[in-house]
Amino acid sequence: MTTINNRGGIDMTTVNKIYADDTIDLPATSSGGGGGEEESWLSGYTYRKAITISGSNITGDVSNFPVLVRIASDNDLRTTANSGHVENGSGYDIAFADAYGNTYYYDRLVYAAATGQWYGYVSVPTLSSGTTNTFYLYYGNSGISTDPSSSYAWDEYYMAVWHLHDTVSTAMHAITDSSRYRNDGTVHNQNSACSPTRTTGKIYYCYDFSTASTRDCIDIPDNIIYRCDECISIEMWISADGTDANMRALALNNDINTNVDAAVFADMAGTPNMQFRVDGTTIYTSGSITASSWYHICASYDGTNRYLYVNGSDTTEGTGGATANANYSGIGWGHADTSYTLDGRLEEVRVSRCCRCPAWFEMSYNNQNSPATWYNIGSETTE
Repeated sequence: MTTINNRGGIDMTTVNKIYADDTIDLPATSSGGGGGEEESWLSGYTYRKAITISGSNITGDVSNFPVLVRIASDNDLRTTANSGHVENGSGYDIAFADAYGNTYYYDRLVYAAATGQWYGYVSVPTLSSGTTNTFYLYYGNSGISTDPSSSYAWDEYYMAVWHLHDTVSTAMHAITDSSRYRNDGTVHNQNSACSPTRTTGKIYYCYDFSTASTRDCIDIPDNIIYRCDECISIEMWISADGTDANMRALALNNDINTNVDAAVFADMAGTPNMQFRVDGTTIYTSGSITASSWYHICASYDGTNRYLYVNGSDTTEGTGGATANANYSGIGWGHADTSYTLDGRLEEVRVSRCCRCPAWFEMSYNNQNSPATWYNIGSETTE
């Protein structure tokens, strides 16, 4: 039995609340490989590097936390054909494991054989507040020929993880959900243009949504969260533009009862701020946001209280702001009225059927905002 680290959650089978002190069974977080009681080298691999997260950067007890590992280039991680030590041309023999040889799930975003570039999210089973954590990046295994990248890098509470890195080539192009539930989106542009535009983002690539007149948006399935009035968390990177009010970055429609819809807004009119509406009430952030600047926005609801975080800090000011419920589920929109369409950029949009804890949001921001200072990658060693 594993303790859930979040404020709360909802079991979609029994539709019963799960609170922070309750316990439930979770799927395995290790994909296997050599685990045991004694420290051991991951079998079949020639090289490894230690990845160490300082205890000062771990501000809460969390489980199955997706750590962004972002390596711009590394000569050792080039393929052997490019004078490196990775055997597989697609980087499939790159693995992550603890000191005991238990492998970790990961979701790879990119690997470049010629430079050793590697971006991805590694699911670390346990992080304890104030305690330094070390795991290992392994490579150099000629016996690996299948892709180990897995949707299980995202815990069972993530109902959707849209990186928004896909290449958009035509209208109605599929937008991949990396969670295990595969709530893929579809480009929806009523002018049949190839938009939104894929461009350089905060972490990797992002989507640039243009003004309401062109109505760039992505359709996503309804009922991703069966009841948004129970527990929900939303995470995203956003850079809003323009001067429009109540621009929907994400809208989640429940076709059973519109009062349990959820939406995150960017309001760039007057004093620009972010807003979160769920279960018929809207909250907004204190202070203002700056146009064309990246912000990490997290919104959560535990069935009673609403929270809104900007760059890892709780900035909930009070109620007010947007009043319209979502009548479409979408990224960059969520209402028949084009005045609610987003003008700005989005990346890493995620939805969870639980209320994530404050430490989760704080560490997510710090890790994604500056990966190289959130952990340290050591030198190459051999067994």
